[in-house]
Formats: sequence, C-alpha cells, structure tokens
Amino acid sequence: MNKRILTSCLFLSIFWIGCCTGESPADRYNFPDVLNIRNSPDSTDDWNTFFFSDMGAWFGFALPDSPQYYGSFMGPFSMRTQKWMARDLVRLSLTDSLDKSINFHECREILINYFPGILKQQYGFEKFQVDLSLFYISRSEVLITAEISNKTKGPLVFSIQWAGTLINENCRLINLRDQVIINDETDNYFAQIVPQEESLITIDGQSYFCDEKKKTIVPALNSLRKQLVFRYSDEKNLSSQLIRNPDTLYRKNLERWNYYLAQIFSPKSKWLKQKKYRNLAVKALETLVLNWRSAAGDLQHDGLFPSSSVSYFNGFWAWDSWKHAVALSKFAPELAKDQVRAMFDYQNDKGMVADCIYMDKTENNWRNSKPPLAAWAAWKIFEQTGDQLFIREIFPKILKYHQWWAHCRDHDHNGLYEYGSTDGTVIAAKWESGMDNAVRFDHSKILKNNDNEWSLNQESVDLNAYLFAEKLFLVKLARAIDKHKLASDLAAEADRLKQNIRTAMFDETSGYFYDILLENQNFLATKGPEGWIPLLTGLATQTQASKVAAVMGDPTEFATYLPFPTVTGKSPEFSTGYWRGTVWLDQACFGIMALRRYGYQNDADRFTRFLLNRAEGLIEDDYPICENYGPLDGKAIRARNFSWSAAHILMLLWDEDFD
Repeated sequence: MNKRILTSCLFLSIFWIGCCTGESPADRYNFPDVLNIRNSPDSTDDWNTFFFSDMGAWFGFALPDSPQYYGSFMGPFSMRTQKWMARDLVRLSLTDSLDKSINFHECREILINYFPGILKQQYGFEKFQVDLSLFYISRSEVLITAEISNKTKGPLVFSIQWAGTLINENCRLINLRDQVIINDETDNYFAQIVPQEESLITIDGQSYFCDEKKKTIVPALNSLRKQLVFRYSDEKNLSSQLIRNPDTLYRKNLERWNYYLAQIFSPKSKWLKQKKYRNLAVKALETLVLNWRSAAGDLQHDGLFPSSSVSYFNGFWAWDSWKHAVALSKFAPELAKDQVRAMFDYQNDKGMVADCIYMDKTENNWRNSKPPLAAWAAWKIFEQTGDQLFIREIFPKILKYHQWWAHCRDHDHNGLYEYGSTDGTVIAAKWESGMDNAVRFDHSKILKNNDNEWSLNQESVDLNAYLFAEKLFLVKLARAIDKHKLASDLAAEADRLKQNIRTAMFDETSGYFYDILLENQNFLATKGPEGWIPLLTGLATQTQASKVAAVMGDPTEFATYLPFPTVTGKSPEFSTGYWRGTVWLDQACFGIMALRRYGYQNDADRFTRFLLNRAEGLIEDDYPICENYGPLDGKAIRARNFSWSAAHILMLLWDEDFD
C-alpha cells in the first residue's frame, strides 16, 4: 500500500476516535456501543451474554470483555443449536522479527467498539497499529480483517497466526484443503475458516492454529491487510472461494447500514431532534436486525425472533410478526414483506394462522392463533412501497384469515367475537389473546363452537376492535388493487361492528370499554389495555374517548410512574406478573396512539416522554431493550433484546399513527 492509502486509514482511525460530531446523523460511526456486546461466555449455554448478527445469520460474534481476549472475536454462538461453539474461535496472534509475541493488552491505545453493522478493535503500539474488524457479507459469512499500519520509517516484519479453541464438545475440527472445517454433530451443520493467505494449518484436539507460511513485511509508513472468512452453513462442501473485493464488500455494508439509519431518522419527529433519542432509535434498529433470521428448515421466509437472548423464542410468532413488519417497513421493506409471508406460509384450509412456527414444522402451535393485525402490517408496507404485486399476493390470505374469525370465533353468532382454541383448553384460548395470564381471563370458561373450534365465554373488546380496524385496512388494500365492490362490503361490515362495540362494550358509569360475558352480556369489569383499543382503532365516540382518556390519565389507574400497566393500579391483582401489571411497550404505544388519535396530543407527548426516559436502560448507552417493565419503578423485566418492544419504540419516536 502507498502513503495515500495509509493516510486514508489514519483518517478513518481519527474519525473513529472523534466521531459523534452530529454533522451527519445517518453515519454509523456516530453511534458506538449503543448496545453492549462485550462478553466472554462462561459455558456453551451462557445466556447472560449476547452477540452481534446481521443479514439473517443464524450465528453471531461478540467483542472481548477482558485483556486476555484482546485481539479475538468472541464466539460464535449458534442459534440453531442454541450454544456457543467457542469462547474465541477467531484470535489474531503476532510475532515480531525477533520471535517475540505481541501482547495486545500491553499496547498504548485500545479502542473496542460495536458500531451499527460492524465490530472493530484498534490497538496502538509505539511502532505500529493493528485494526481488526468483523462484518457480515452474507447470511452465512463474515469477513474478518486485520490491518497492520507501520508508523516507522523502516520496514517491520511479523509472523501472523490465526487460532481458536472450541468449547462445544459436540463440534469437531478437521483440516481440509488448507481450511479449518468445524462439524457441528448436533445439528449436522458445518462451519469453515478460510485464511486468505497460504497457511500451515494444525489441529490439536479442539484447537486449531493457522500460521501464514510467509513472513509479513510492512513497508515504512504503509499498511497491509490480512483477511479471514468464517462461513456457517448446512452445506457439507462449503465454498473455498477467496474474498477478492473486500473494499467493495465493506462499502456495501456501510451503505446498507447508513441507509437504515437515514430511514429511521427520516420522519419529522420532535423526538429525533435529540441525540439521546436518536441513540435509542439506533438501539431499537440494532435489536431488530440482531433478531433477524433467514429462511431455514421449515421457515420458508425470513423473519424476526422475538428475542435471541432466551432459548424459548426460537421461532416466529403471529402478532409479533405483524408488529415487527410495521417497523421494518420503514427501513427494510423486503424483510417486512417476508415477515408477513412467513406466517401465511402455514395458513390452513380454514384460514387460520398458527400462533407460532418453527424450523421444525411439527412443533408449530396450532392450538390457537393470535390477535389479527396482519392487514395493518400489509397496509403500512404498502404505504412505504406502493407494491401492488405484494398486496395482490397477500390480500386473499389476509381476507381468508379475517373471515376465519367470523366462522370459528363467534359462539352465539351475534357479530361479536371471542378468543378461543382448537383443542378445547382454556389456556390456549388465553394465549390467543396474546395476554396469556391477564386478569380478565381468571374465571374464563370454554364453550364448543364446532369440531376443533372453541370460544371463551366472553366477547373481548380488543379482539373486536382489532377486527374492526382490519376491516378498514382491508378496505384500503382492496381499493389499492381495484376490488371496489369488496371494499364497499367490508366498509359496511366495519360500520356494523363499530356500532355493536360502542353500544354493547362501553360502560357509561365507569367510562371504560370492557369484555362482556356471553351468558348475560354483563361487563367483565376488569380494566386493562383492551379498554383503549377502541380508541386506537378510531371506533369510539369522542365522548367515550374523553372518558377513557380520563381513566388512562388517572395516577391510581394507568398513569403510573411508568405508564401504562396491563391492569389498573386499583386492581387487587396489580403486580409485576407477566400480563398482570407490567408495562408492555406495544400496549403502551397503542395507548399513546389512541390518545393522539382523539386529540390528546399533550398527554400523548407526556406519556411518551415518561416511557422513554423512565424505562430502565432505554436512554442509557448500552443497556438492552427488554420484554416488559415495572410500572412503579421502570425496572426492566424478562427477556432482553426484545423485538416488538424495539419495534414500538421506533413507532413512538416516529409519532407513528395507527391508521
């Protein structure tokens, strides 16, 4: 390399160190370490650590968290086996011309950062500098580079070695054609380490050593770059192709991530004018991308896990998918389309969409479905893309799903609907609501509708409000593809359902919407987020909305330290138990959208500010976004790196409307 290239490298290093000037908010180097992925797994099953992943990969790497691992990339973690393959499978070692080992922890300057889309390490010694980077070039490949820059006026000579040790006893190392092959016997998967220089590879038990055969000479005031490719695939005969255009690959990675940033910052929102909220938007973006998984096994399209930080969220869930798709539509619309498609790949003949689907389709949960928000997702995608072909493809499936609710979840055929199950169990019917153990279901009973279809003995206000909204979204979608007669029919159905909900499910005395019992049409007077969904969907009258807004703004009801809990603070059941008082950001976001829809903008802004500022870790630099939060103290609870929380944080920061 010549001096011009070295100058460029030094400029990038200075820019890296001095980033965050704010001049170009859509530049990834303005956002270092908004999520903390520095760690070293204690064991193969260490779920207290997290990793970086991109492009739908089923594996991830992390940054070192202690000097003993400097110069290494930690992992990888396999989402297929849900185990760490290694503690540090990719470790760079340098020896100088006197055969003295270079210790990275002894250098003068150390920078270790996770920027959106790339991991970087920089080690500054007196005579030279080493820059390490790792980024994804496909869903199955990462490119690791080591750039050595000579600061002196004479040449420097190094011996270079890549090495690593497995900790997963089910993995085996094989030396094959100047590559290291890792056979993951648990899942019949294969990993591959491909050095880009001619090397001598040695296997010693669970360790490998990849020594470059030639000494590396770095000319005075110049740089040299070394490369290593890691591949992870179910193909036994992995490609041995060398990477010949790393600069182009880096540029594509940079352009893609800067595009993501530009898109999430594009809405003209007051929140995004502040650096702390832009950081939060990036954290939400990174969370969504980290949970992205490509089509694999019986998952026929790409989509997002709810979280990669816990073992049981290893599939796609229905209403999670609809929520993810709305946020994704802004910056990754093709992924948003696939997230919707993935769930409809398994739609059954009746029109039902499964609760969740997995790589092994025999594990798909057909005991229940989930609240209907698919048309909302499709419409938001269409708003961003104008893609009529996608709407023509997905519209018949969403319509069939919508009709399934009428055919299979209306026990008394009165035009108001119930959550239910296909196996006759109350627990599965509760799951169908998405609010698994909500207080309103404590005394629910199950009623048989027909073969393989049961309903709870209560008509749920949120379900009916969602179905009302879905009818209106289907109207918009039908008009977009010139189905005007169908649009007219659906609009008429929506109007009838709106009147039914307004009349039957609103209690004038308490000023709130409730589920009603089938046997006597009495209110099931437990207040939860379901009561503001009629405002979210725009079916409440202004008078009804004003009364609900008053309940939502009452500190003894829903205006807790962190608004809005999943049961009123006045309830004797109020707690931090799952859906029994915790704050879920999707329902809180729906509450804020509901207030804004009826003109309560000041309240919507105030509660948005409370949510973003008081939920533990949201505006702190490196704390993960979590599944739910404590209403009285804002403490983060349960799964970390939770996708739908991230999706709704973006919607809040965008001042996104539901309609």
